[in-house]
Amino acid sequence: MIILDFGSGETCKNDIAYIKRMIDELVEVDSGKHEVIIKWQLFAPETVPYLQPLSLLMFDEAYKYAQALGYQTTASVFDTWALSKLLQYDVPFVKLACRAWVYPLLGISSMMEHKAVVSVPDMATGAMLKAQWDADVLCCVPEYPAQQEDYEAVFDDLPCGISDHTDDWGLFDDYEPAIYECHYKLEDSTGPDAASYSRTPEMLAEIL
Repeated sequence: MIILDFGSGETCKNDIAYIKRMIDELVEVDSGKHEVIIKWQLFAPETVPYLQPLSLLMFDEAYKYAQALGYQTTASVFDTWALSKLLQYDVPFVKLACRAWVYPLLGISSMMEHKAVVSVPDMATGAMLKAQWDADVLCCVPEYPAQQEDYEAVFDDLPCGISDHTDDWGLFDDYEPAIYECHYKLEDSTGPDAASYSRTPEMLAEIL
């Protein structure tokens, strides 16, 4: 499974035409070799005040447009507000970012009916969350960009999944993870997530 992080309102500019273009350009390079999940970032404005949040209208339009093209959509949630909004949709899983303050969301009863995918900064945290909540764990180095050596220095191995913040395909090629996550952008995308560690459709064509 490949999870493409489409970002918050920053990357897509909260513009439905731009969102559709992001999805359309993905379709053009997707050969169907891998299952691809589209993932957004949802949070209330006060939770991450330095980023433009994705509007619920934009998420709804993106969800429906992707569904019509055969893609499942979900989101990373950063607060209970976002979690409650996401769980109104049929999602393949709920994603939690590599932030200790979002992990308690795993304990909310309404989420227990949904599979969780969690990015973790170390194997001890990953083992705890997997044992307690049966979450799928992604090894993550929350640096932007990170180096492959950073991952290999922190994790003894990368057995389940990788949330990749490097700027090449080294981790994907060397470890062939069952779940692989990376950021996604277009050539003219802007904002914090439209950086060197974010993949364009042209780059994704190398693995899709």
